[in-house]
Amino acid sequence: MAGLGEGTPPRVFIGSTVRDLHDLRSALHFWLGELGYDCFLSEYNDSDRVLGPGTYETCFERIRSSDLYVLLIGYQRGSLIGLDPARSITEAGYDEAYESHRAMGKPRLLPFIRKDVA
Repeated sequence: MAGLGEGTPPRVFIGSTVRDLHDLRSALHFWLGELGYDCFLSEYNDSDRVLGPGTYETCFERIRSSDLYVLLIGYQRGSLIGLDPARSITEAGYDEAYESHRAMGKPRLLPFIRKDVA
């Protein structure tokens, strides 16, 4: 799978709660990096923009520019956000990925749900 431009690696955004899935996120980040993918996670300071008041939009831009959006669903709900206090940042990120996919055909959505989660 080619990335955004000829010869560029595929870009992957990993969305999930951080607290309960940190080990899985880190392992996936490492494994995909070993395979040559560019991987983006919120807890890594790999953004080319300074984090601050526009942090959510920076995250959403990163989602829209990705080729793949991997959503990991575990037991916890993500932190609530100021943009819409009824939604978590994880939910907002998924919604952004879904709308971007509908509009532009990317990122491809790859959801993974723990087997024992209702």
